Amino acid sequence: MKIPQSFVPEKNLEIMRKIKTEMFRLVVTESCNAKCKYCLAANTPKNGSNQTIEAVEKAAKKAKENGAREASISGGEPTLDKNLLKKIKVVGKYFDKINLQTNGTLLENPEDYKLAGVTTVIINLPSYDKETYEKLVGIKVYDKVINNIIRATLAGLNVRLNSVLVKGYTDDFAHIVRMIEFSKKLGLREITFTQMVPANDFAAKHRVGLENVRQLFQRSEQNENQKFHSIDVFQFLDMTIGLSSCPFELNGQAFETGWSKEYVLTEDSRLITDYFNQERSTMEVF
Repeated sequence: MKIPQSFVPEKNLEIMRKIKTEMFRLVVTESCNAKCKYCLAANTPKNGSNQTIEAVEKAAKKAKENGAREASISGGEPTLDKNLLKKIKVVGKYFDKINLQTNGTLLENPEDYKLAGVTTVIINLPSYDKETYEKLVGIKVYDKVINNIIRATLAGLNVRLNSVLVKGYTDDFAHIVRMIEFSKKLGLREITFTQMVPANDFAAKHRVGLENVRQLFQRSEQNENQKFHSIDVFQFLDMTIGLSSCPFELNGQAFETGWSKEYVLTEDSRLITDYFNQERSTMEVF
């Protein structure tokens, strides 16, 4: 999935190219079974992945040799890839920490992913409220996703929710607190609230700045926070809360974002070292 060049300040690109890679990200497919209003993948053709197991192994090995310390597997929706478990096992030969980013709709057998090598499942859940969730995601799968979250925790996986902040839908502090409380009821200890990438007109119109949200957490009684890349981390209501900035708003500080420290193997088996500017990226085709 290509990030439009217009979203990235040129001065940020030059900074990002000097940063040693810390993450290997495997984009197994750009296809997705959801229709999220704010996502590029909502309009992606449902094509099969051309990515081979051999390409995954070569890319994982090279990323590890160049300093990557953990792996993240994403899409599109990665669980649509029929070879996903095989790819996870290959990645596991080089990385002990493997994150799987998913919408959770096809996670009925989470123990299979744990056995393959996944350590953390990051599940996109924009709202605890069923109506709001299905309005934003575009498909009626709320109950299924919640059940799969419970299955994943019972399977012994570390589960973290990722909740996109959407103006007029999920951005008020009352909703955020309810999301945190809802996560606790599911037995989770971590949730990240994420700023939208302006990927389409809806996302650009409903994009939320994080400053007000950040100040609300900072004013809370449990004011323990730290900085990890572009994520502010707070302890709030006995939960670990992340606020993830979109890298396009860092005004010259893009080197702080996790995205700037990655090797990305794309669906068509290109190894990208500058995901923000693929025309000028150092890349190999496997």
